[in-house]
Amino acid sequence: MQTIYSYRGENIEITHAVNVSPLKESFEYHTHGLYEIYCFISGDAEYIIEDSVYSLRPGYLLIMRPGERHKIKILSDRPYERFVISFSDSVISSYDPEERFSHPFLYRPAGKNNLYFPAEFALLPPGDIIRGMCSYTDYPEDNRITSYMYILLEGIYNAFVGKSLSEGSGRSTAERMISYISEHLSEDLSLSAISERFFLSPSQINRIFKKSIGIPVGEYILTKRLTAAEDLLRSGSSALDACQRCGFRDYSAFYRSYRKHMGKSPRDVMVESELHNATTN
Repeated sequence: MQTIYSYRGENIEITHAVNVSPLKESFEYHTHGLYEIYCFISGDAEYIIEDSVYSLRPGYLLIMRPGERHKIKILSDRPYERFVISFSDSVISSYDPEERFSHPFLYRPAGKNNLYFPAEFALLPPGDIIRGMCSYTDYPEDNRITSYMYILLEGIYNAFVGKSLSEGSGRSTAERMISYISEHLSEDLSLSAISERFFLSPSQINRIFKKSIGIPVGEYILTKRLTAAEDLLRSGSSALDACQRCGFRDYSAFYRSYRKHMGKSPRDVMVESELHNATTN
């Protein structure tokens, strides 16, 4: 793999890469605890997310939320070029405290509606936005990336709203519940507690979540808590502190869930963060 451009900040990584002679066996299924934006530039490939297979053309954009299983499927030996942006929850909240920009990633079933076409973006095609992000200019790199990342997330959100105009009325209730969960991660978020808060039965809540997001409310809360815990670990918090602040009442249960869903231990993340800080300071 030839890296044309790379950037690694505290909560965001950007890569522009090309495989001149891509090997099919080099690309495997994987999941991670970050959000991902992928832009296809050239090659002969398909993208698989969960059970969905997306054909690719230059400029097509794909988005993945934490925990979505995905891989590129190489179809021939034509050079394969792409942009990949990986980032944490904190990037979204820094741009948009109401976290509207997270909606395209979270408010859909897993492996569904991941694909965006260039024509769905009102101002600039996503490939042009990302090229601007990766361009070498006199403008400070961090400021340039911040500016273009906001434009990209806003474009994705507006395109998502356009896709969603014909959906049913359950969305507003789902939005209110998701906002409540985000604001009360450290508190009791049992199904009975949410039922009392929203005056809905547990079965109604799960139906709303499965219709809007594609997963039960318990699975969503677990993913949200684990993602928030990873942000805390990368920011220097201890594993026990991350466990408690993200609503886990038992450390052993937190540890098992983290290893199962994130593919590594809390300690592994802390070590990675310490090594990264040591090399950048």
